[in-house]
Amino acid sequence: MDLPSVVKQAAQLLDASFEEEAHAFFLTVTVTETEDEDEDDRTQLVGVELDEEGELVVVSTDVGPWSEEHDLAEVLRLMRDALFSHVYLSEGTEDEPEQIVVEAAIVAEKADPELMASVIQEVAEIADEIELMLFDSEDEGLDDEDEEDGVV
Repeated sequence: MDLPSVVKQAAQLLDASFEEEAHAFFLTVTVTETEDEDEDDRTQLVGVELDEEGELVVVSTDVGPWSEEHDLAEVLRLMRDALFSHVYLSEGTEDEPEQIVVEAAIVAEKADPELMASVIQEVAEIADEIELMLFDSEDEGLDDEDEEDGVV
């Protein structure tokens, strides 16, 4: 499997922008198109990379910081129809809170552009739903500095 080629083809199927950095790929996926010219489409930045063993293609995005005030039950209810994705909390530090992460994995040898596009789209849509539910705005999850630092 030629991962760069598969991810590029998946990006084309999704009409998503595509960037490659080191051994990772980043796609900006449109999840909601707006009719209003003054409003931007809702998008999610999704990362794609091979795991350390090279056996799995990992697709993920960070949604935003976890807070005990968030409704965990609602997040779990969103996952009822998920086919590929799961949600977890990344490890926090003393300075940084745990992050809500939406992630999926594909067996590398099975990855083709259509499957990759489906998994990327699901991760982006679930992340967007969680973001809207918990933060009520795309702007309240990760900030621009996080995105510039390559956090997905």
